Parts: sequence; structure tokens; C-alpha cells
Amino acid sequence: MSIITLQVGQCGNQIGQAFYDLIVHEMINATPASQALAGEIFFDYEEKSKKYVAKSLLIDMEPKVIYECLGSQKRENLWDYNKNMTFYKQEGSGNNWAYGYNIHGPSCREEIIQKFSTMLEKTDFLDAVVFFQSLAGGTGSGVGSYLLESIREEFQDLSIMNIAIAPHLTGEVIVQNYNTVFTLSNLYDHSDGILIVENDILNLICKNLLHLKKPNLQDMNKVLVNMLCSVLYPALPNQNASYYSLLQNHFRVSDTLTGFLTSSPAYKLLTVKNVPQMPDSYKDFSQDTWQGLEKRIYQMLISNTSEANISWSTTTKSSNFNKSIANLLIARGNNLEEQHFDLIGSKDVYTKAISTGYKYIKDTHNFNKNVKSLSLLSNSQAFLQPLEIVSKNAYNMFHAKAYVYQYEKSKLTGDDFLAALAKIEQIHHNYQEL
Repeated sequence: MSIITLQVGQCGNQIGQAFYDLIVHEMINATPASQALAGEIFFDYEEKSKKYVAKSLLIDMEPKVIYECLGSQKRENLWDYNKNMTFYKQEGSGNNWAYGYNIHGPSCREEIIQKFSTMLEKTDFLDAVVFFQSLAGGTGSGVGSYLLESIREEFQDLSIMNIAIAPHLTGEVIVQNYNTVFTLSNLYDHSDGILIVENDILNLICKNLLHLKKPNLQDMNKVLVNMLCSVLYPALPNQNASYYSLLQNHFRVSDTLTGFLTSSPAYKLLTVKNVPQMPDSYKDFSQDTWQGLEKRIYQMLISNTSEANISWSTTTKSSNFNKSIANLLIARGNNLEEQHFDLIGSKDVYTKAISTGYKYIKDTHNFNKNVKSLSLLSNSQAFLQPLEIVSKNAYNMFHAKAYVYQYEKSKLTGDDFLAALAKIEQIHHNYQEL
């Protein structure tokens, strides 16, 4: 079951490149069955060049980052992008969601849909389409929103997941709150699941766990794709099978989303946590047990913290504990036969009204050179506080008419602002009432 990705905007393309890089390096250290499955899911194999070619469409309104993505692979000589599966212009979106959505989006729709259709025709068994994008900028948020809507209209039966990067709450772009509100309100209507990763959490992990004093964007992207790949990499309970089939992969995006994590359309916000996070030099000395890792990720879940700042005092009796709708745990590593991972399945973790519960998957691949690792894909209240902050900031800016004229020049009205803010308020209310 293949996965096609759309890398949209500067952030989306940089994440996509790092993502495929890590997938390929995981394949190098994998069993033949695991390697074959990952290759089938994420790549086409080109006999002439003897390279894996990513099943990805690269989109930006400026050419620089796409050129960097295409050129960087020459050094590795392991995988590449299909140069025909790119789209770029010569003018960016100016960190303006409206310009990306209303101006750039319609102008590039036909060509991108055509390229996307070509990719679909080459894919025998499609699991899902995954968008990599930012919530804060102009192209990833605005053009990404428009393309999601267009693809949903053209191909209604596809399973679509958006991986959206939330900006630092202290501010990266002056209008990031507007862009985030417009993007999330649009994605909610057209996506099957929205996996949100916060830059603030990535920065904290870099500093507290990887001991990087001044993490840069590349450092944060490595942590980010480690999280993503820890979930999306194929899961094979039996790595030593003499044959392989895509049906052996126990993790499929389509089944995981609509059939489990986001079965209720009112609740589509997902987060990901994984343990352990440590420098590579520490891994040979790790003494982690399955029980120890499970306790850590359970505590991270109920306290809504990362491994870099776990709150051990939070319990399911605490007034502010993080309630879950559904959780999927993926265990990768050695000695899994007798492990059951029942802690996160405790009924106290879940809201009684609409919970779909808990599942776990086992995979004997040593992901990211860890002898044991756990990843948790969760639909919970985790993004409740950032959502409230973004919504309030956007409303206050709109009430003061700050920068509204920039959006009005790109065909947005005051009613569009109010509709998007109302949608975010409703999403916040739904999760708050769990």
C-alpha cells in the first residue's frame, strides 16, 4: 500500500527531503523484507540509475528550495526525486494565506492536478496521500489548503493526511496566527486527519535531550522526521519471512485514520510522541526496558508533555490531565513476543463519550538504531492550549484590524475571518468538552 506525498512550501519541502533521507537510511539497516516493503511504499525503483525515486510531488511558489531538494541527492547517490514531479513559480506568497489560496492556488491547480493524476496512475495500491506543510507561512498554508481542497474534489475516495508544522508560539511571522486559523479551518473540512507537530516541542527536545545549545532548523527537522518515520515506517512482526507482501504491513494510514483515530469527523487533530530520544553516542549504553519505555510514554500522554519535560506528578485523577479519544502505540525492537503494553489501554485515559480506544502494533525492526523504541499516534486534547492561544491572538489582531488589509487585497473579507475564527472556536470547544 503506497504513500504519495505532496511537499508544499519551503517548510514542506525541507521536511520531505529529511523524511525520505531517513526512510532510506532505515532501509539500509533493515531486513530484506522490511527493506522491500519500505521501498514499495515510499519509492519507485529506477533500473537505469539504480536509485529509489520518491513518490512525491514538490510544490513551491519560489524555485530555490526545490532546486536544493533536487540537487542535494547527488551527494548521497541512494535516492532521488522525479524532476518531472515538481512545480514552482518565481514569486512567493509573502507569508499571506489569502495570496497563496486565492491567487497562487487557482493559477497552478490544473498543472498540479495533472501531475498528481500521473502519479496516481503509476500506483497500483494507494494507501494514502500525505501533505507536508507549515501552518504559519503563505505557500504551505494557503496553496497547501487550496490543493488539498482541489484534490479532495477531484478524488473523493482518497485517504488524506496532513502533517502540519505549528510555529513557535512566541512568534516567527507577524501574521502567523491568521495563517494558522485559516489553514486549520480549511484542513478540517477536507482532510481525514491532521497531525500537528509544534516547533516549541522540537526545540525543547533538541536542547534537553540531544544537548544542543542552539538548535537550528536542520536539527529540529531531524527530530521531526524521526517522529514521523517512527510511525509511518512499515511494521512487520515477522522480519524473517521468506517472502514479502504489502498486506504484511500492520500499519496503514487509511485504516488508522477513518477506521480508528479519526472516525468522528469532529475530532481530527493528532499528535505523535516517541521514546527514546537521545544522541546516537548514547545508544550503545542504553538500558531501557519495555516496561520503562511504556511508563514514560504513558506519562507523556496523560500530562501532555514530551520526553524533555515529563510531568510525573500528573495522574488521570488530576483536573488537567490530557484526555484521549484514541491511541495507537507502535513498538519496534527486540524481545516483543511477551509484551502486551496494557498501560495506555487503561480506561481512565479515555473520554467515555466517543472513545474508540487503544491498539498496539509490534515490529521487530530496530528503528533509528534503537534496540527498543515506542511511538504513540494519538487523538487527544494535546493541542488544546496552543489552539486557544492562536485563536485569541488572531481574534485580537482582527478586532484591531491589524494587517487585515493585506488579506483583503487577496480577496478575503471580514466574513471570511469571522467564519474561520468560529470554526477554530468550535474545534476548541469540542476538545475542551471531552
